[in-house]
Amino acid sequence: MIAPSASSYPFKRDTHTGRLLSSLMHSLIATEPWAHVRIPAGIFDPRSLLASGFRITPSFTYHIELASPQMLAQRIAPDRRRQIRKAERAGVTLCEIALDSASVAREWGLITHSLHADQAARHRLPPDTDTAGFTTLLAHAAGHDWLRLFVARTATGQPCAFQLTTVQGTRAANLLTGALGDAPTGANALLRLQSFIMLAHEGVQQLDLNGARSGPGGRFKASLGGHLVERWDIAPPQDPTLAQRLEARLRRAWRGLRRR
Repeated sequence: MIAPSASSYPFKRDTHTGRLLSSLMHSLIATEPWAHVRIPAGIFDPRSLLASGFRITPSFTYHIELASPQMLAQRIAPDRRRQIRKAERAGVTLCEIALDSASVAREWGLITHSLHADQAARHRLPPDTDTAGFTTLLAHAAGHDWLRLFVARTATGQPCAFQLTTVQGTRAANLLTGALGDAPTGANALLRLQSFIMLAHEGVQQLDLNGARSGPGGRFKASLGGHLVERWDIAPPQDPTLAQRLEARLRRAWRGLRRR
C-alpha cells in the first residue's frame, strides 16, 4: 500500500510516511476494528505505531517480477515446467471469469470456496472465509477491474483451480487461491504461469504471491520463480477488555488450583 520514496531526505520521508500510515490505520479501525495492513519491511520507522499500541510482526512473501512469456517460463523450476507441459497435454486451459453480475458472484462464490476449502484441508488449515465471504467479495467487485478471477479447467470443462488477484496500476497481489487435490498434475502451476503472462501483457510489473509459509505451499510458490521478501503485518491494538478478561480467568484458575 505504501511504496518507498525517492526523496533524498530519509528522516523527513520516514516521519511523513509514519504520520500517513498512523492516520490510515486509525481510520481503518474506526470502521473495521479487525483491519490490518501489510507493507514491505524497512520503508518507514514503525516505532510511532508501536507506541500507539499497534502490533507489528514480521512475515514473508514471494514477489514475481513479470516479464516476457519466455523469461517467466525460464524462471520456473525445471520440474515445475515439466508439470505445466503435462497439464497442457492433458487439456487443462485457463480462462478469466468476468465478474459482472450478482448471479456470477453467487455461482463462482460457491465454486471458489469449494476449491479453496479443499486446498486448505490438505494443508491442515482452516479456510480463510466461507461461501458467503467469497460471494460477498465477488459481488463487491462486480463492474470493477480491481479484482480478477482466473480459473483452470480440465479437458471436460470442470474448474480445478482458481486465483483471485487484486490489480492496482503496475502492481498486483494474489488474494485467495484454491485447487482440487485430484486436479491434473501441473494444473495449478499452469494457471499461475498463464495468469502471469496475461497480467504482464496488460502492463503489470510485479505480483505478490501473498505469503511464504514453510512446507509444500511455500515450496510451490518458490518454484514459480519469485524472490523472498520480508514484510510487516500491522494489526490494531488489542482490546484492553480482552486482556482484563484473560487475567481474570487466570486468577480464577490459580485460586482453583490452590484450593486443590
